[in-house]
Amino acid sequence: MKHKDEIIRLGIDIHGVADTFPDFFSKLSRELVNQGHEVHIITGAEHTRSLEHYLKNQLDLAWTHLFSVTTYHKREGSEVTYIDGNPYMDSRLWNRSKAEYCRNNAIELHLDNSDIYGKYFSTPYARLTDSISYEEDFSPLSQGGEWHATNAGSDPSFYTTKTTCPLPTVSVEMLIATFHQGEIKILLPKKRGRSESRCLPFLPFTPSEGGSLEICAARILESMTGLKESWMEQLKTYGETRHLVTSYFSLIPEKAMGDQEESWFSLQEITQGQKVPLSEFHKRLILDFWDRIKGKISYTPLAFGMLEERFTWTELRSIYEAVLEKSIDPANFRKMIKTHYAIKSLKEKKVKSTAGRPPELLIYEGIHDVY
Repeated sequence: MKHKDEIIRLGIDIHGVADTFPDFFSKLSRELVNQGHEVHIITGAEHTRSLEHYLKNQLDLAWTHLFSVTTYHKREGSEVTYIDGNPYMDSRLWNRSKAEYCRNNAIELHLDNSDIYGKYFSTPYARLTDSISYEEDFSPLSQGGEWHATNAGSDPSFYTTKTTCPLPTVSVEMLIATFHQGEIKILLPKKRGRSESRCLPFLPFTPSEGGSLEICAARILESMTGLKESWMEQLKTYGETRHLVTSYFSLIPEKAMGDQEESWFSLQEITQGQKVPLSEFHKRLILDFWDRIKGKISYTPLAFGMLEERFTWTELRSIYEAVLEKSIDPANFRKMIKTHYAIKSLKEKKVKSTAGRPPELLIYEGIHDVY
């Protein structure tokens, strides 16, 4: 159960918005609802069974709340007339109804396709258009950056074309981690235009590009590391100011760091509050990542994502110790790993630069069926 302060509340109009980009809004709405957030369908159409059937079976939307301007005012006793099957009422009541609903329900961003409603809003409002040219090029990813919605206020004089959004402002942020020199390291490229600051690599997500949030995350991973496959999973969806962020994390072997070592920062330094030039949002995201891997490393094979194909017992145990921040008895560790995972010992030994018996090399072959 999410704390109420962590819940994103998104408002979506139907006609001209959800039905214009049905694939995108289907994915977005289901993603938010599945993660415990609120999706408010806010429409002028009357709330009927046929409307719900249309939303569910034709647009494939998910929602937690459905607000109908027409149904609300009929219940309030307002005069509603129908012309060619379409409801009509006093324009002043109609035009401010969505704004009042969003204000009363603490909606963090409402997406509509009309300029008229915007001037009544005191909460964030964005007008959707189906095409707009971008003035800024968001590539290359290695330079980092930020992707924020424009500001829409309640003052009509500020409600200009600059306050429209080409699409709901949704971005995918990717946390890429590896194990290097005894530490978990996070890839933090320089922020565009602010070389002293660091950020997580990202891409804005729009339905015009096709694909899915996961495909967008995979594009970031390949751009930053050259890898097309790795351990990757979704972390969380966050509601920032007039903006939604879906985060993923990927665990990669050390060799995939390439020649970017100056862009990798210690997870421990970041979580202990040392001076890493990051936004508070990215610090929070990294802490969420750390909580996730600490909780999952004991029952999932995620540690193997940070190893080369051939590895040693010490290398594997070191990853567990770095994540859990404690020493682990080698004998008990081997027993635990062999209980859960299929580990093959190779005849080949690891070449050592120091004296002593070279350690055996291992290969991870999967999870035991009993696990």
